[in-house]
Amino acid sequence: MERWHYFREKLFEEFGGYTIAPGEYLGCYTDPDTHNIVSDQSRKYILALPANEVQKLRRFLRKEAIIFKQKTIYLQVGGKVEFISFRK
Repeated sequence: MERWHYFREKLFEEFGGYTIAPGEYLGCYTDPDTHNIVSDQSRKYILALPANEVQKLRRFLRKEAIIFKQKTIYLQVGGKVEFISFRK
């Protein structure tokens, strides 16, 4: 099964719905381990969750970081930015 399709299925199963922002986001950042500049493409998913489910989302994203082979996943909750890592 295509990985993004599986991700959307899991989001729906775990949280009851989602919205996908249109397009892909192109960007770059400095890798904290190698200090090299890394270019990437990102997708943006929007979820409306009660506050008591945010920790569940963090756990979900930690697992997905491993599956997608990402050091971190950007998460914004209530206007505050977090970087979710499988290492935490």
